[in-house]
Amino acid sequence: VKVRGVVTFAYPESIGSFVIEDESGGLYIDVTGPSESGSRPVPGNLVEVTGVTGQGGYAPVVKAGLIKILGNAPLPFAQPVTVNQLLTGRFDSRRVEISGVVQHAEVREQVEKFGIELDGEFGRVTVLALEPGGVVPADLIDAEVTLRAVCFPFFNERAQVAGVRLELASAGEIEINLPPSKDVFAAPLVDFNELQPFSPDGNDFHRKRIRGTVTLIKPGSFLYLQEGDHALRVNLAGNFPVAVGDRIEAVGFPSVRTRFVEWQRAVVRKTGTAHVPAPIAIQPDQILSTGLSTGLSTDERSENDWDGRLITLTGVLNRVEFLKDEQCQLYIDSGGLATTAILGLPDQGGLLASLRPGSSIAATGICVIQYSDIWPTSRYADPTGMSLLLRHASDVRVLRAASWW
Repeated sequence: VKVRGVVTFAYPESIGSFVIEDESGGLYIDVTGPSESGSRPVPGNLVEVTGVTGQGGYAPVVKAGLIKILGNAPLPFAQPVTVNQLLTGRFDSRRVEISGVVQHAEVREQVEKFGIELDGEFGRVTVLALEPGGVVPADLIDAEVTLRAVCFPFFNERAQVAGVRLELASAGEIEINLPPSKDVFAAPLVDFNELQPFSPDGNDFHRKRIRGTVTLIKPGSFLYLQEGDHALRVNLAGNFPVAVGDRIEAVGFPSVRTRFVEWQRAVVRKTGTAHVPAPIAIQPDQILSTGLSTGLSTDERSENDWDGRLITLTGVLNRVEFLKDEQCQLYIDSGGLATTAILGLPDQGGLLASLRPGSSIAATGICVIQYSDIWPTSRYADPTGMSLLLRHASDVRVLRAASWW
């Protein structure tokens, strides 16, 4: 075949492949030989490619035999799109345009040396750039931007679309419509009752600020905050010098990744100390009977919102299991329901290893409720199980030791 189009994206010379587009669509050119001029095509070149059609990993490609650079031409129009439109696959190798809020940016040690995550009314998408273009990642986070890039699908072994990414030559091509605030902690403060509330204007995609008391922390990974009867998981953007009992402010992006709103890529600062909220003594059957289908009112559901809160449950220890990553799991029968208590730290002093199966114990930790694996569901899902996240080995007390006999 012989095809002609404008180059919209070109990989580095070590890879050589590039993308062309004309009024009929976009096409991936798999380079197997040099161009006639000996130079590598770059975006804006008008090229003529003689080669052989190939199946490609997802969409058809052309394996180039001869490449002629005919001159330069304007880049094709970038179609404004949503992520759902991209997931149809019809925009493969096409220039598209999206606008949204940058929620993550980083310099990478890969072919694409710069990556961002963009969220907006169009959906959430990953954007990659071959070069940073002098852009500092921190200067992009929480900025409102517009970018025009080429769509590439993620595909699986069966040539099915599993996701999409957008690629451009340089992060310097990203158009900043509204830069982020210079003071991260100037983000608007929200109440635990209004993390993602209804609004006729909709919710924006910028960072928000929350205050609370730290009840559990896994350094560099996540922590839990509690304020009154409500709790929140905060996924951290790095290591921060805070501990259980600290009062903090956390600035992050509210997002529902599983069931409830969590704070994503949060930065935190300590504002003081406070008494850790007293754990509530409760049994699993009370927690698992609070689903939407139970008919509880909004106020009743709020009063029985246990996920993320500090609780204590009692039961009979079935067994203790130590995992390769130094985590320890306790399997507890509590009121006839099986519950797992997880310690994500080494068992200092062997306190948990010394526990005998059959002992009656009380375990205190963060309540994590499990729901249907399918979410969102076609109807309201009820809880299917729960587990406890222990803060340290001393969170487990023996009420009555099993006989050594």
